[in-house]
Amino acid sequence: PELFTLVLTGGPETLFKGRERTAFERTIVPRFLSGRRWFAGKGKSITGTKLIDFAMLRSRQGRDDILLPLIEVEMRDGERHDYFIPLALEEAREEEELLPYAVARVRRGPRVGLLYGAGSSPNFAVSFLDAVRHGNEVPTAEGGQLRFTPTAALADYADVDPSEVKRLSAEQSNTSIMLGEQMILKLYRRLQHGIHPEVEVGRFLTEVAKFPNTPELLGSVDHVAPDGTSTAIAVLQRF
Repeated sequence: PELFTLVLTGGPETLFKGRERTAFERTIVPRFLSGRRWFAGKGKSITGTKLIDFAMLRSRQGRDDILLPLIEVEMRDGERHDYFIPLALEEAREEEELLPYAVARVRRGPRVGLLYGAGSSPNFAVSFLDAVRHGNEVPTAEGGQLRFTPTAALADYADVDPSEVKRLSAEQSNTSIMLGEQMILKLYRRLQHGIHPEVEVGRFLTEVAKFPNTPELLGSVDHVAPDGTSTAIAVLQRF
């Protein structure tokens, strides 16, 4: 289908306000989800989607062009799922290679760009790595935060250039991105509240047991709601 066009009236966060937010929730998200391999509601009708919360992450280039929304999806049978849908913004650019990942067109005056799945952006992956390495805490729109937590093991791994980033094609329930030849960033798509077993077990084996025969946990990223509820949205591991 033809891409919907959102209008930027200020910073990137204005895409999630007013009429643009309504269009994002009612039109853009249902279209986008229906074509994703990791969407768990295939074969079910979506009756509504809701933006739960979002944060902005500054890229390594110093621009606030990474949007990190969490979305609630309601099915016709009453079932509800939460999803993490990181997005990247390219203003005034409609590059052909980005169109397969495009979520919407974005217009600012006469200039048109793209809002697209951030997993396909090398700048997104290295910016996530930077945030984990520095232990950043990024405020969210609803008064929570995204908490980027490194383990001590990450200090042993060299920095990565965007040219070394590669998205793995075997995407199933998650999205995996290689960072050089040593690290892998896994984005959790369908979210579960509480401590994620993969993070919990990985942290124990890496930091407590010092077990050498499993990939080291290098870091994790959690959404922390204002009431303290924590939800894992990504994990960084040795490849």
